[in-house]
Amino acid sequence: ALPRVENMTEEQRLDSNLYMSVFLNSVPFNDSSEIKNSDKEIFLDLRNKQRPQYIIDVKRNETLVKERRAMLNPDRLTDNILVLYTDAISRAHSKRKLSKTLKWFQEKYDKPDSDWELFEFFRYHVVEGRTLESMFEMIFGIPWPEDEEVKDKYAHLPLVDTFKKNGYITGHYLDKCGVIQFHSSQNQLKKAYAEPWDHEGVAMNCDPNYQDPKSPYSIVQGPSAVFRRCFYGKDAHDYGLEYGT
Repeated sequence: ALPRVENMTEEQRLDSNLYMSVFLNSVPFNDSSEIKNSDKEIFLDLRNKQRPQYIIDVKRNETLVKERRAMLNPDRLTDNILVLYTDAISRAHSKRKLSKTLKWFQEKYDKPDSDWELFEFFRYHVVEGRTLESMFEMIFGIPWPEDEEVKDKYAHLPLVDTFKKNGYITGHYLDKCGVIQFHSSQNQLKKAYAEPWDHEGVAMNCDPNYQDPKSPYSIVQGPSAVFRRCFYGKDAHDYGLEYGT
């Protein structure tokens, strides 16, 4: 049984510490019946040595359900919100690699009688890495801060805080061994507070069969690989879709 990353300390959740945090806090189960009685949500089934597999069992917290239900805005636009963030793909490449996804978006675009609403934000292509800046502004609503600008890292809480205060139960999956893209060092820890989501399905991505702890940004294995990203017979993103649904 892998640990609930959302219950770890901020120090344990740092990218540089998360491998060992997951390893040291995993616990063995003797029987699959223990899954339902545990508060854990991600389990590595090793009974079939030739074909190990992850079992995902997201737990419903009735106390949390009641707490958030009391906070719900009766005039909210929707009961459920799904946010998908895709990094390092240009507009031109998205048409080539995500043709079916873009077609789905286009079917919903500029249709006054549709139940869907689509917003498109245009920008120029960048010629250098801008993952941190783009993701930080999306999550916190402010530009990426320089060190000297950070006076109070709790002044701008992340998107998840807004969801919680509006009564939503939140879940999060990132296809790397980490809780947020910029949360990788003590220096970055000073910039903002990576508030935990209610459910975080990232522990399985600390499996060395997927992401090498000695080379987390390898182009041949793990989230930055140029090859298909799979472990235990499934695409890495399939685990995220399973965890979220």
